[in-house]
Amino acid sequence: MPRIKAGYFVILLQCSFIAEEVKVQKRLCGREQEFGVFIDPVPDLDYRDQFGEWHRDIYSSLIVAISKRFPSVILNNKDKPEMVWLGNGSKIYIDIGRLIESNTAECLAGSLDIVAQEKALEQILNLALKQVSKIWGLRRFELYKNSVGPGRGDDEDEDIFTNTQNSVLDLRREVTYGCHHNYSYLLAKERSISDILWNFIPAALILSGNGHVARKRNGGFVFNFSQRAPHVLVKEMSDGDNLRPLIDYKNEDRADSSLTLGRLHLMSRDATRCELQTWLVDTITHLVLRLGEEGWNLPAPLRLEDPVKELHKLNFGIDLNYRLRTRTSRANIIRYNRIFLNAAKQLRPLSPEEKRCLEEWERVLELLEAKALDKLVGELDWVTKRHLLEKGMKKFGFGLEDNRAWRIDWDYHNISADPRISLYAALEERGTIRRLVSQEDIKRAITTSPGTRAKSRGRFIRLLRKNKRFLEKLELLEWDHAVLGHRGRSINVYFGEDGNPFSTDSPSLDELQKIILKGKTP
Repeated sequence: MPRIKAGYFVILLQCSFIAEEVKVQKRLCGREQEFGVFIDPVPDLDYRDQFGEWHRDIYSSLIVAISKRFPSVILNNKDKPEMVWLGNGSKIYIDIGRLIESNTAECLAGSLDIVAQEKALEQILNLALKQVSKIWGLRRFELYKNSVGPGRGDDEDEDIFTNTQNSVLDLRREVTYGCHHNYSYLLAKERSISDILWNFIPAALILSGNGHVARKRNGGFVFNFSQRAPHVLVKEMSDGDNLRPLIDYKNEDRADSSLTLGRLHLMSRDATRCELQTWLVDTITHLVLRLGEEGWNLPAPLRLEDPVKELHKLNFGIDLNYRLRTRTSRANIIRYNRIFLNAAKQLRPLSPEEKRCLEEWERVLELLEAKALDKLVGELDWVTKRHLLEKGMKKFGFGLEDNRAWRIDWDYHNISADPRISLYAALEERGTIRRLVSQEDIKRAITTSPGTRAKSRGRFIRLLRKNKRFLEKLELLEWDHAVLGHRGRSINVYFGEDGNPFSTDSPSLDELQKIILKGKTP
């Protein structure tokens, strides 16, 4: 068995890989993004319910604008719709009545489809925002792809945050919303996967964070790795527990009708804008999930003593010198990340995408260890945002307590393509952002689904859009299937082949298309 040097100790990794016999587990991945919103002007409304209704009306107008411009299907209330399914397999909807949320279609982990889908959804939303602003006479209607916004949280949150090890930050002054990272995984390996993830996710904050100017309870300010991390309070979701967990499993049949696959639903990570970080984090997570599925175990002495506590403490370690507290010792953060990297290098076989990920993963860790952060500007969000802050503070002489620092933090996440509005767009225009997908790739992703079951779902949406009499009979549309009703019976259309969400085929959709071509009503 191989030995991996981890700084001041040599650890015998407990691996059980069989190179020639391992069948690579393909993986679905996707993201759910809840957006921050800024609208100007805001009407003078006296009651909270009136204000909420006004927001809902504007959001419904956004859904309508999207549906008119792009191949799509609205299933619910046509006057004030709350959800639209797009012909590229994605979905945009109003979440819990007060947030705009987008869901990418299911992509294959390791592919650049996830980046193209994210950018395509931004372009779709931007075009719709302009239309809605004209209709409502708004000076500004903007969406922010981040994880926190200004405001005051629920009153009961005060005691929650006061009584945790994370009470240094004044989290009552901000509200949090999620960018949920989703991955399919082998249900039978859930326990071994959890044992790895509880240690990997906190340590990987140096790769996954988007940077944040946070207010401290003593009135000061600090720059942290992550917006979302301070709001994570438990290791895992449990019954009756509404606290945000480090990891969460959604093992519904939408992941896979054969019930061999589950859905890992990570609520503890940040929204990302840099293309490299978006792709790299998802592909690294895929490799770490492979480790758990294929028999690798993180030795007990190297497991974190308290994963949530370490997540919070590392969040302050922006100098990259923090040493994670394991069950037996303290571990340098970069060297701890290398334990997972070196284990992933032993996986066999490796696809070209996985090999590329390993190379990028190692390069990024080397640059972080050397503290050559200038070489990661435009690649990692927290580094890029820190660069903007340091540049602004040096030029204009303000500190983190100044509103200008907060505006840099906020405006970096504006999804507008206008460099006068979005700091990220300004960096793109200057060529600072490392691009992984072209404008042609993004344009294609606006109308084209990734090569998973999403392709047949996108095909189904475009088919019904062109045949409105069939669209009127649509009763249900979900990630894995749709139902059309007629005369007391249901016609089910399944996306992908039965029990195979990776398939782009759909025999039941082929049958429906034949019916439509023959001009018959179902």
